[in-house]
Amino acid sequence: MAKEIVPITRSDASGEVIPTGESINLVVRNHSKLDEAKQIDLSKAELQTIKLVTGVIPVDVRPEVGEDYTVFVTETELAKVVPLDVLQKADGLRGRRSGTSPRSNGA
Repeated sequence: MAKEIVPITRSDASGEVIPTGESINLVVRNHSKLDEAKQIDLSKAELQTIKLVTGVIPVDVRPEVGEDYTVFVTETELAKVVPLDVLQKADGLRGRRSGTSPRSNGA
C-alpha cells in the first residue's frame, strides 16, 4: 500500500497549520528595521487582517552626492510634481540616457 505524503504549511506568524490552497508567501522589502528582503508564509485569512494601501509606488532617490534611498509616494502626490505624460516619455533604466554619448565626456 502506497502512502501519500502531504506537505503541511504552517503560518510563520501564528504557527497554525494552513489548509491546502490557502497559503500565501509574503515578501517584505524595504522595511526600515531589516537589512534584506524577507519572506514568510501566511494564511489568506491572516493576509486579510493587514490593512493594505493602494496607489503607493516605491521611488528610488539617487542624489548626485550622498547615498541612494527608497521612499514610497502615492501616484497622486507624484503627479503633482511630475505629470504622467512626462513619466511616460522618460528614459528607462536600461542603456544610456537620451542625448548622452560616450564621446561627450570632454575627451
